[in-house]
Amino acid sequence: MKHLASTLFVTVCALATGCPTTSDQTSDGSSSGSGSSGDSATTTASTTMTTTTDGSDTGSASMSSTSATAGSSSVGDSSAGSETGDPECGPASVCNEPAPSGWFGPAVFARVTEGEDAPACPAEYPEAGPTVLEGYADPGPAICSCECDLSMAQSCSSYVYGHSTASCNTYNVYSATSENCTNVALTNYAQFYAYLQNNPFCMQNKSEEFPPVQWDASITSCKLPVTATACGDGGVCTPLPGGDFEAPVCIYKQGDEACPAGVYDTKVSFYTGVEDTRECTNCTCGTVQPNCNNLTLDLYNGTDCAGLPTNSLTANGACESAAAGSVAVPPAADDGCPVQTAPEPMGSIAPVGEFTFCCTG
Repeated sequence: MKHLASTLFVTVCALATGCPTTSDQTSDGSSSGSGSSGDSATTTASTTMTTTTDGSDTGSASMSSTSATAGSSSVGDSSAGSETGDPECGPASVCNEPAPSGWFGPAVFARVTEGEDAPACPAEYPEAGPTVLEGYADPGPAICSCECDLSMAQSCSSYVYGHSTASCNTYNVYSATSENCTNVALTNYAQFYAYLQNNPFCMQNKSEEFPPVQWDASITSCKLPVTATACGDGGVCTPLPGGDFEAPVCIYKQGDEACPAGVYDTKVSFYTGVEDTRECTNCTCGTVQPNCNNLTLDLYNGTDCAGLPTNSLTANGACESAAAGSVAVPPAADDGCPVQTAPEPMGSIAPVGEFTFCCTG
């Protein structure tokens, strides 16, 4: 009998309205690490159907398609093609599940350590995904300290009065005194006074140090184009990444999410940065403690303050027995300003902007 063969080629979903797409594409937050991009896709898949008739009364028919032949791929078997490839997708690609609704990808990522340049997206995964961070280590609280300093050095004026009687009602000698030697004759009794000349105050100097945040790596992610090749029963071809990009193929979503059922069952969390509210509480200073009342007046028997002092008077105005040919005020220690309230660390630091990547095992 005469055989008649005809081949019919049907193109399915060629830009048809309402046809299913490889994956639902909405904002993935990739434009700024936690931003967005509007990706949409219309996937074109081709199926070849061959019908053969031999003209017999009963006839016979056979159908073959890329999703039904014995050599077709199994969607989601990412390990099957790691060495031999996929008959539909090629020797360096496997047929995987598309990203479920609300997820993005499939995608691959590369780890970039400090000092390294981020790699460009490979040709197989040309669309940039989010750039995120991995391996957060808590740097600890703020380091706080405080010092209180005088606005200016204290300056004292001092005087000595000489008296002939123990009542010290009237003086017969008066002289200003200083650290420099002053020749003055004191014969019986004397009174020594000192006054603060200026008005210094305490100034706080608070110091805050914030230990820097350390991350293990920066993550550069890249995803399949919207025109990715379809395969299997609703699958998508995922080329094996090369170069700096790691082998697992992933889908991702912003937030802390559980991985969906299917081949993308290994969860990895990344972040876009930190929220840092660390600071130090206020530092307060005490008041200036005038040191003029602590001054003393050294008395010397001879003139020009030669030798060692024989006695000394305190700057409290008390009438004391005194005899001297010269006097001098030794330098007084500056009491300075006390710290009244020391600063304490407050606030916290934590990673934010979490992205969930779910990868093939």
